[in-house]
Amino acid sequence: MSDQEEKPPVFSSWKGWYVLVMSVALVQLIIYFLITNSFR
Repeated sequence: MSDQEEKPPVFSSWKGWYVLVMSVALVQLIIYFLITNSFR
């Protein structure tokens, strides 16, 4: 086995994927909040 770290696809580091996932989750939360308030 090699000692090199596995590089993530698309982004240059895994931090990029973490930021993307958290951003998508935050956007979904905001959308669900707005939908819920519109049907009250």
